[in-house]
Parts: sequence; C-alpha cells; structure tokens
Amino acid sequence: MLDQKNIKIYEIFHKENMNNKGEKIMETQNNKIMKTKRRKIMKKTIICMLSTFVLFTNVAYGASTIKLINEAFVTKYERKDSGTVAKTLVPAKRVVPGDLVTYVISYENTGDEAASKVVIKNPIPTNSSYHSAEGNSLVSVDGGKNFGFLEKLSVQENGKTRAASEKDVTHVKWDISKPLQAKAQGQVTFMTRLR
Repeated sequence: MLDQKNIKIYEIFHKENMNNKGEKIMETQNNKIMKTKRRKIMKKTIICMLSTFVLFTNVAYGASTIKLINEAFVTKYERKDSGTVAKTLVPAKRVVPGDLVTYVISYENTGDEAASKVVIKNPIPTNSSYHSAEGNSLVSVDGGKNFGFLEKLSVQENGKTRAASEKDVTHVKWDISKPLQAKAQGQVTFMTRLR
C-alpha cells in the first residue's frame, strides 16, 4: 500500500524538475545538449527514487501486522575544523550515476501478538547495482525465486555458468530469526550504486 506521504514527495520532486525545465527553455545550443544529458540522469534518478524512496507497507502475520518503512539516504562528508571528516546519512533528494544509496528498512510489529517467521524481501531498484547489506542477509540473482550467499550463487550467461557478481543481484532478503514481539521494532539496511 502506498502512503499519501510518498505521493506528495513524488509530486514535489516532479514539480521542481518541471519548473527547472521551464526556466531553462532559452538556453544556448551547448546548454541544450547538457540539458538533455541532465534529463537522462534525472529520469534515472526519478525511477530509482520512486522504486523505494519512502515506502510504507503493512504485512499481515496472523493476528499481527508488520509495518515496513523503506527510506533512501546518501552519505554526506563534511570536513571539520580539526581536519577530520565526519560522515552522516542524509535523505536522498537527488542522486546521479555512480552515487551509493543506502536503504534503511524499518520494521515494527503493530499488532498485539508476537509474529514469527518474519521475512523481509526487497528488490534492487531499477538502474542500480547491489553493493552490500548489513545483518543476516541473503541475495537472489533470479528475480527473488532462490536466495543464498552471493559467493555461492551462479548465473547462466551465453550458455555458460559463471560466478554471480553484485550486478546480477535482483533482491535482498532478511529472515528475522526470533519472533517479533508485539510493538517490537528493528532495522535492516542495504546499499546500491546508481548506474
């Protein structure tokens, strides 16, 4: 189920881009070429953001309901006066090819009973390649049908079998091993690189 907040984020993002396009109509020929490249990048950005930017989902587990919130972040580096570099995650408003995007999936049992055998599966967003995941995660290279450790998976390419790589990953999955008690919550994360 898509939350109203997610729709508003898309509308604001879309209107900002439309305003920028309208303001830049009277550009020189060279700028028009650059504008076309920026549009292609922006299309990739919008596709990536819409696939998992802020997604609210409720999944029923018997008498319990698991609420999932999926948010996208980028890493911001800031040099301090002392010369050290501070690294923080900030909401991903715009990303370009090559950027690493961190997805944080927060989960909560909103029901009144414990939920057992909770499984969280997330597809890798369009125009992105899997980079890494935290926690007890498994990946799929066949559209989410089978899961395993990446180093043990293989794919068919040109009639030959080869070891799977990050670019082959289509889904990531976490099995929450302990029953999730009523009102309990947690987080899992994974990273992708925008192509």
